[in-house]
Parts: sequence; structure tokens; C-alpha cells
Amino acid sequence: MTTSLPVIDVQDFPAQSGKLVAACEAWACFRIINHGIPTALMSDMHTVGTALFERPMEIKRRTTNPNIPDRGYVANDGGSSSTVLTPSAPLPSPHQQRETKQREFLYESLGLYDPASPGAIDAFCDQLELFPKQRETIMRYINATHGLAMSIGYKLAESMGLVESDLFKGWACQYRLNKYNFNPQTLGRTGVPIHTDSGFLTIVQDDGGPKEAAVEAPEEIVDSDDPNSRQRLYVPFTFEQYRMLRNSTRSKAGEALHLLRTTNEY
Repeated sequence: MTTSLPVIDVQDFPAQSGKLVAACEAWACFRIINHGIPTALMSDMHTVGTALFERPMEIKRRTTNPNIPDRGYVANDGGSSSTVLTPSAPLPSPHQQRETKQREFLYESLGLYDPASPGAIDAFCDQLELFPKQRETIMRYINATHGLAMSIGYKLAESMGLVESDLFKGWACQYRLNKYNFNPQTLGRTGVPIHTDSGFLTIVQDDGGPKEAAVEAPEEIVDSDDPNSRQRLYVPFTFEQYRMLRNSTRSKAGEALHLLRTTNEY
């Protein structure tokens, strides 16, 4: 049976605690309402984001750190070239598509790692040569979404019976803007590589698309047939270890997690 995605009211806790845990167990995702971020601010951030991607390539690439994969600016080719496939650019030949798999993905991205660290947002804005109003919008939006992420994390922990007050203290977040360069000739193509995020929690701003589409959690991802089992399924690992494993094995869709099961000798 197909059901709608769970909706969590951020202002209705602890009444929503059971619903939040159930959504995470069955779906691993949910929609939130009453989150406190003004619609006007989200709209302003969308406008600023559009302007950022219109910056010259050499300016966007200032945010790239070659020593830290997947952070900073990423072109649609994974960041390995200085060109971006735009709606007016010719599509690659079938041979090129096979030889360069990344060309199937029509996105570019700007990222800021650990925006809560002192001076991080200002440095990001300086690199992109932003105007004061754009800088103010980014500052307000990132601070608001970072606070929301921390709040949801705490609510989830409390809903599961964890009462440690500083559980998420010092955890780094990553802020990312994606642009998808579709045109009539590229409809049906994948905009971004199929993947699962390596972080604990991801907040995605609604793009304003259709709300009526329903999805269903596949049986294979619904947890355990034995609810009484207490055996550990995975070996202990850090975020950076998991991220490095994903990159080294090119496992972007969650396959790397299987390599960390206690039954494997990885």
C-alpha cells in the first residue's frame, strides 16, 4: 500500500516524538512544518543562489579545496575540468557518455563546510565577492538552517531516550547549493549521481514542485525481522572513515555501509 510521506510539526514536541521515530525507522525521511524559517528568507536565498552560479568560473572555483573531496565548488564533471555543461551546450556522444560517466549528470554545486566555525561564512562570501545584501541573506539563512538542524537532531535524540544535552556539540555541518542545467533535450537524464548522504541529517529546501507524488519505503530497507535482537550490525566507525570509504570505493549510493557490517572482514 502506498502512503504519504510523514509530516512532522517541529513546534509540537514531545507529542510528535513517537511519530518522528517511526518516520525514521520506516522511511528515513520526513517533511517538516512550522520550522520557523520565514518563506521570504527562503525566497531571498533562492535569488542569491541563482546569482552565485552566474559568477565567473574562476570566482566560483575559489571556494574549492583540493585537499577536501566533495567540498567547495563542484562542476557537473565532478570538478575535474573548467567547463560546465550548460543548456546551450551540445550533448556528449554515446562514446563520451560511456568514457566519462559524470557527463550524465547535469549539475554544479557550491558548498561551505562547517559554517558555524568562526569566520567561515565571511570567508565564503569574500571568495565569491558578494554584495552586502547577498552576504546578509546568506548569513541569516545559514544560521537559521543550522539552528534548525541542531533542533531536529536534539528532538530525534530525545525521542529515542537519549538525554545527553551536548550530544551534537562541535559537530560540523555542510551547506550546499545545487543547480541543475536541464533543457528539453536532457529531460529524463539524471541530474545528480544516485547516492545517500554520509552525514547524520540532511535538510533539503522544498523546490516548490508537485506535492501529490507518493512514495513507499521498499521492504528491503525496513529494519529487522527480529525486533528483540541486540547484536551489533556494524563495526564502529567515524564520519571521516565512512566518507573516505565511500570515496575510495566509489560507493555513493550507500553500498559502502555494507562493507562495515560485522559479518564482513573489511
